[in-house]
Amino acid sequence: MHATILSTYPPRACGLATFARDLRDGLVHAGVTSDVVSVVRAPAGDGQRPEVTLEVDQPTRADYTAAGRRVAGGAADVVSVQHEFGIFGGAEGRYVLDFIDACDRPVVTTLHTVLPDPPGHYRRALGAVVARSTRVVVMTETARDLLESVYGVPVSKVAVVPHGAPAAPAVPPPGLREELGLEGRTVLLTFGLLGPSKGIEFAIASLERAVAAQPDLLYVVLGSTHPEIVEREGEAYRERLQAEVAARGLDDHVRFVDRYVDKDELWGWLCAADVYVTPYPGMDQICSGTLSYALAAGLPVVSTPYLHAREVLAGGAGALVPYGDTDAFGEALARYAADPEARAEAAARARAFGETTTWPATGAAYREVFEAAVRAHPAPPAAFDVHPGALPAALGYLDRITDDVGPIQHATFGVPDRTHGYCTDDAGRALVAAYDAARRLDPKREERATALAVARTCLSFVQHAQRPDGTFHNFMDYGRRFLDDGGGEDTTGRALWGLGATAAWAPDEPSRLLARSLLERSLGVDLTHTRAVAYAACGLDLALGQFPDADALRDALRTHATRLVEQFERSVTPRWRWFCDELTYANALVPHALLRAANRLEGEPAAERFRDVALDAGEFVLANTVCDGQFDAVGNRGWLRKGGGHAVFDQQPIDAGYAARCWAADAALTGDDRYAEAARLAVAWFYGRNRVGQPLFDVRTGACYDGFSEQGVNLNQGAESALACIFAHLAAEDLAGGGAAASAQAAADEAREG
Repeated sequence: MHATILSTYPPRACGLATFARDLRDGLVHAGVTSDVVSVVRAPAGDGQRPEVTLEVDQPTRADYTAAGRRVAGGAADVVSVQHEFGIFGGAEGRYVLDFIDACDRPVVTTLHTVLPDPPGHYRRALGAVVARSTRVVVMTETARDLLESVYGVPVSKVAVVPHGAPAAPAVPPPGLREELGLEGRTVLLTFGLLGPSKGIEFAIASLERAVAAQPDLLYVVLGSTHPEIVEREGEAYRERLQAEVAARGLDDHVRFVDRYVDKDELWGWLCAADVYVTPYPGMDQICSGTLSYALAAGLPVVSTPYLHAREVLAGGAGALVPYGDTDAFGEALARYAADPEARAEAAARARAFGETTTWPATGAAYREVFEAAVRAHPAPPAAFDVHPGALPAALGYLDRITDDVGPIQHATFGVPDRTHGYCTDDAGRALVAAYDAARRLDPKREERATALAVARTCLSFVQHAQRPDGTFHNFMDYGRRFLDDGGGEDTTGRALWGLGATAAWAPDEPSRLLARSLLERSLGVDLTHTRAVAYAACGLDLALGQFPDADALRDALRTHATRLVEQFERSVTPRWRWFCDELTYANALVPHALLRAANRLEGEPAAERFRDVALDAGEFVLANTVCDGQFDAVGNRGWLRKGGGHAVFDQQPIDAGYAARCWAADAALTGDDRYAEAARLAVAWFYGRNRVGQPLFDVRTGACYDGFSEQGVNLNQGAESALACIFAHLAAEDLAGGGAAASAQAAADEAREG
């Protein structure tokens, strides 16, 4: 097996670089060869190691894609990404996603930081990395629990491999203490790159009590100042610590060793020390390499209770003391410094733990994860072709089931069933589909005239369906009698979506003005249902493209978007990122509506929040409907409920059609080609890349089957399915030029035409 490691790497001085080097050594013991793609801030030149085959300039985005493509063309069976937010370029280190997207290999990502209460942008950034990774490695059970409870990551995707460390020698080298100038001293040790995150000032403030109990005590602070701190302020931090030592009269009890030590010298200091000290102020630290090394060396530890320390010291290998309690910390230092029996007992427990975390053992554990990732990595999806006559055929079928009133709702085996009549739901959707298709077709093509004729019929239907209060009737029988007193919120929302499309895309001004008038008549309707609000928001956004100065429409769009955000904030939990307690149908439409609102209202104070929620919820939909190279809709036989299971049957075209249309547009609005790829999969769903492996679109007739169960497809072919299929083929046209770029052009055309 061959692995490519993406990380910082020596000669760069940082903990992640050291980890990557040591992991590579451990992999050698496990029979895994490897090369390294090193993230650098400046080319290392002759100082770069031979295993480094490529350098990525940290702030240069193009380097990440280029490196990923090089890996895709190389010998790697698997890619090991060492992830810290601060080492990759872009906001929250997002440039690493470009590398992962381009590398075309199973990716195993080691997370060195997992925040327990992350800001939304960090949650999304980490979520995107995890979603693109075949497997994820963390170093503690605590981190795995956080990924599940806070980030909603399935535990089956996560492996726990403790931080590796060198194997401790059976007997320290003779004369070691004398060589290091430690003869006759009881030695406390902290090592690593020096900076405020180490909490050294807290340890110094706690030292006087320990010195009183053990007068020969010496606290060694080993390591150079972190290079980034030196860049910002020189050695001011170290000088403040030294001044504090002098002010407390502790010069004979604190020694600063100001250099970055190699592995062999570090191990000498660890073997010569009596107690290890980690006085870190940050309680969210999920992993400490220095703590792992200290335990491997068999050192008892006095530590603040950050997450990693709480887990690994629970077995009695040291003491945990709250940060800031100098009396308690000094007392713990005094106990281990002055009591050889307590020190020996904790040291034995530390050594027993450390024996399980040697680098060869870590390398073997990583090999197992790599092998699992290779087995789980989906093969590249088989290519699918959208039939060149698909869109004209689908429009032709819509025309055949539309009479002079509107689309007939249901068709039994493809024959319109007049007993069910018509509905505003279908007429509203048909306005979107028909006008969107017509604006793309050459004016001389017969299909364009067909689409416009269907649209005019549907516009007349929606006009007739509007009630005096701005709501809409829904169901009409074949005798042209409405059967209800009002169709409910979703019907109103769908009608407004269709009217917005008419206002934006109708080629004649009278139709556009009528659509605006009908829209404005409905602005007083109070919509509360999530999808109804989303439909209306999409319609208002489209209308504003044609009538940008329509303040009433803009105010209504803002109101609807705000309502969606409020619903999200009431419902959301760390593992449930949705607007209500069920994920049901047409799910992609809701975050898409918020994203459109954010784009339309850009510059307004609330727009960024609209976008944040849209991206958060959008990730949730992707995670629950795209799996192993296939679109897999939530089934309506139970849906997906908060805290419940995921129904997979029955799946319906409305989900795939809306997803294809919305995700193709989302790729343009975000620049994220994951949406473009997901949209392609949603289109492929109609062609047989689905759970039952059967196509739903019949290219001969242009009709679409109404869904499938475990027994196969439902042979009825109603209007809703036909319209969903048209949406999918419109998305396919947007995507034909290659993902976000094609969608961006379509979005630009849409805005210009508006």
